[in-house]
Amino acid sequence: MILKGQQDFVFKLVTVRPDASLLLQSLNPLFEPYTVPAEEVLEIWRFHAYTSREIPEPETDIRQLTRMVRDMQTEIKEWRRG
Repeated sequence: MILKGQQDFVFKLVTVRPDASLLLQSLNPLFEPYTVPAEEVLEIWRFHAYTSREIPEPETDIRQLTRMVRDMQTEIKEWRRG
């Protein structure tokens, strides 16, 4: 995805929201999800495949718990705005 005013592209999971904004979530748990208005998007590409010779490490319980708490915080923020 390329956003207006950005020099680089971002690789995110995209959820189209009812208010015409996009929820962008990183596969990297260190980055918080964020929303952008649809008019800020210049290009969107669909990801097709990923190939690697390395097997990824399984998600640890603490990492999974951290992700779940972060997701709940995002949902609560969105609920309060709505």
